[in-house]
Amino acid sequence: MKLTARKGSLLAVAILTTSILVLLVAIIGSSTVFHMQNTTQVGGKKEARYIAYSGIQEAMARLLADETTCDRWPYTFDGTMPGDTNLRYEVAVWSNITGVNPKTLPGSSKAVPGGAAYIDSTGYRVGSSGPRTKIVGGMAGLAMKNKPVFDQAAYGDLFVGLTSGSWTDSYDSWSTYAGPPASAPSGLAGSGNYGSGGGGGGGGPGGGGPGGGGPGINVGEGTVASAGYIALGSGVWVDGNAELSPIAKLNSLFAGTSTSSGTTSGTTSGTTTGGTSGLTTGGTTSSSDPERVRLEGGVMTGTTKTATDPTVVPGFRAPYQQTPTDPDIDTSTLPRNSGGGGGGGNGGGGGNGNGGDDDDDDDNNGGPPPPPPSGELPPNTTYKNVTVPPGDRVKLKSGTYYISNTFSADGAEIDIDSAGGPVILYVGYQMDLKNTKINNVNPRDLQIYFTDEVPPEVLATMGTSTGGGVPTGFHGEPTEPTGGSGSADLNPGSLFNVEGGSGTFVAAGKDTTITLKNTEVFGSVVGQVVTANASSIHYDKNLKGMPLGGVSDWILEGLHETTR
Repeated sequence: MKLTARKGSLLAVAILTTSILVLLVAIIGSSTVFHMQNTTQVGGKKEARYIAYSGIQEAMARLLADETTCDRWPYTFDGTMPGDTNLRYEVAVWSNITGVNPKTLPGSSKAVPGGAAYIDSTGYRVGSSGPRTKIVGGMAGLAMKNKPVFDQAAYGDLFVGLTSGSWTDSYDSWSTYAGPPASAPSGLAGSGNYGSGGGGGGGGPGGGGPGGGGPGINVGEGTVASAGYIALGSGVWVDGNAELSPIAKLNSLFAGTSTSSGTTSGTTSGTTTGGTSGLTTGGTTSSSDPERVRLEGGVMTGTTKTATDPTVVPGFRAPYQQTPTDPDIDTSTLPRNSGGGGGGGNGGGGGNGNGGDDDDDDDNNGGPPPPPPSGELPPNTTYKNVTVPPGDRVKLKSGTYYISNTFSADGAEIDIDSAGGPVILYVGYQMDLKNTKINNVNPRDLQIYFTDEVPPEVLATMGTSTGGGVPTGFHGEPTEPTGGSGSADLNPGSLFNVEGGSGTFVAAGKDTTITLKNTEVFGSVVGQVVTANASSIHYDKNLKGMPLGGVSDWILEGLHETTR
């Protein structure tokens, strides 16, 4: 009897153990199937997104090749992935590329701005049971017509302001710059630095040639422009027009500004002085618009005009990725090459550098010795911070640089060696040039692009963060909350500060704030906000229509996944 009971107990334990094992196997099997299905689903969604992205890229290619055919509402097409015809995409292009006013998408509150096209792409795999599997992905973005932006001396998406004797004019970089034209008023900032002769010869080993004759001035092309507001303060002289983009990015920059007083529309032209009550305009400025050009004692030789097409400043991205090992560079530690830079005069001196050092007497004919050799900063790589200390001289060579955080120079010289092509400098956050001279002949040979990568600790002081807390607009750009008292919504972006010294370059940044103080720029500057205090900007007319470095005629903004 005891043996029979023991056998029964063992049988019960075996049955229980077997049941537990079977249950565990069932649970593990179910979990495995679930995870396999989930993995398949995730992989399928990723695949569908990439297929949809391929459709976006084909739409961009079609816009580049033939934008007229794509200019429909909507223009649709479909396609397959190379190597697998079961992978398909369907694309709709909602084009407003010839329009000026925004156009609302069907069934949506979003509007496509003038000069742009909204691209909506769906990607999927053809299944055995139907035209599509259950896994469908979507991508959408805004294609913007990339109008060359270096068409004016200064362009500010929100604001351009000139004060304290600042001035603009224009010249031909293939000639020489001899100073402001005879029509310029006296007392302009820095205008006493120029003589009546032409500039020196181009830079090169051993110094520049003698000065040439002739002014080399193209009067009337030192235009300033904005999609927001322009203010010309006391003593300011603009040898050109004040140009307004047809798309204003904000409603009001000046709290309490009158929308009609002192504004005259029509075709009146000429030079106007005094306050805003004496504003003279041309083009199509309407009295119902906020007063967007303020002449607060400033003078311009042209008139106020409204541009035909909107100006689109793209968001720049460096071709390299920053890494935790990007070095901090003090240029005084760089190895030195023998031989000084070439010379390049500007008539009376103190001009755009036109090569290496532009002192009139450093040709070693009884003058001081040539400047010390410069340290070469290698191109085509990334740096975190670059510092050019006082008294140092650094050479930037043909190629691309990416400084992910800050480039700073104080009391230094920067030589531009463009023998192999332009020097393209991408700056992530901030560039500070103080009492620094950039030795360069042609503005196109030094192109500075700001990528508006604001450090998290800086964003924190603005009340924003990088962890998804930055509100974004329709184009995907970050925005800051409005201050509440008529202040503008400024997107946090890069900073470009130039104080003292002189330089020949072009500089642009979508959300960049550019501040010029007691300095002289040969070329063009483009940003979100541009201000000049006791400074001059000499626009090179050869920049007109110049394509942006590394940027296509069409750019894609605000790319995002859509729900299907």
